[in-house]
Amino acid sequence: MLYHSKLGCVLGEALEAIYRQDYPKSKIHLILADNMSRDDAHAIVEKWLEKCRRAGYASITHVRVPGNVPHVRNVCLRIAISKGLKLLFFVDSDVILTPDSLRRVVRTFLSSGDRVFVVALPYFIPLENDSLFVRVKVKYGKGPYRPLLRRDKPYEVPSIGMGATLINLDLIPVVGFFDEEIPYIEDLNLTRRAVRLGYKVLLDPRVQLLHKKRVTTLQSLKKVFQTGPSELLNIKRNRLYKEEVRSLTYWSAWLISLVLVPVSPVPLIALTALGWLVYSMRFRGWGKLVGYPVMAVYRVVRLLGMMWGLLVLAHRRIRGKSR
Repeated sequence: MLYHSKLGCVLGEALEAIYRQDYPKSKIHLILADNMSRDDAHAIVEKWLEKCRRAGYASITHVRVPGNVPHVRNVCLRIAISKGLKLLFFVDSDVILTPDSLRRVVRTFLSSGDRVFVVALPYFIPLENDSLFVRVKVKYGKGPYRPLLRRDKPYEVPSIGMGATLINLDLIPVVGFFDEEIPYIEDLNLTRRAVRLGYKVLLDPRVQLLHKKRVTTLQSLKKVFQTGPSELLNIKRNRLYKEEVRSLTYWSAWLISLVLVPVSPVPLIALTALGWLVYSMRFRGWGKLVGYPVMAVYRVVRLLGMMWGLLVLAHRRIRGKSR
């Protein structure tokens, strides 16, 4: 577990959920990485670990690690590898495990063949605490806009987060570590890289976890914009041009047509009608009406973030050459 704050009382609740796992503690190695917390989170973890030291865990490691999230994750990977471990289960400090979570992912991993890189459990923010974009997709989305494609058995996904995810450490030498130049979506980058190399990324929907946080629509848009440079690097390094070109071309043209309205509103009207038609097939019910305008805000902010990312990356490259 990585943590950088006590998150109100959520950190303590997440730790207790780990302690309550229906799995032999003698087979569990605990690795806690404090990403330079400034509140009393470190003390909370240390107090919890006092109980763990008496419970018979195989080993306990608690370290302070400066740097961005992918760097801290890499430190955890190296600690686990140095211990000779085969599997590492990342759990976010605001994700609440069910008692059978660890047993479930291990069982799924062992029964899914030798080309599995990760097995993940889905985790969800309560709908009333999530952004407008998520609420609309969950309530009205179809196909890839649904939060889960199926619920009865594990299935392959193109990428996944690290909120509750088991990693096959034997494949790290092949897939590589987290890319420390790609914060925010370092987990999506790593798992996408594994899939590109022919390994499986599995999601097991039979256990669904609570992601105990609140995300406003404004916060969601801010993060989408900030992720722009990481999105560009992820597209480049995982060669996602085919997946992205249609969307980026459409929304770029839509922005240009918006600027050209004083000259002629026809391009904007035509592109909006086309987009509304396409998005009406991705939603059901009222989503056929509200899906496009709601998601348009998200998509435009994402595009603007990537445009900003181009400037940031170009600036970094120029500075690198000048040195």
